Amino acid sequence: MSKSILWIIKIILIFVVIVIMTITKEMGIPAIVRNVIGIAIIFAIIKYKPSNENQNNNNQTLNKN
Repeated sequence: MSKSILWIIKIILIFVVIVIMTITKEMGIPAIVRNVIGIAIIFAIIKYKPSNENQNNNNQTLNKN
């Protein structure tokens, strides 16, 4: 997956989390709970980097160490 597509998905997900945080504000959820959970989700979205280690199909030998 290219980096630009990954960043677009991340930005969309961050906006979705912010909207959900706003909705929970209107529902009466305490601010500290809402902020801790929302910021933790946003931090996890930003830090996510998919690994490409398992996509090497050229070397089909087993590692017998």
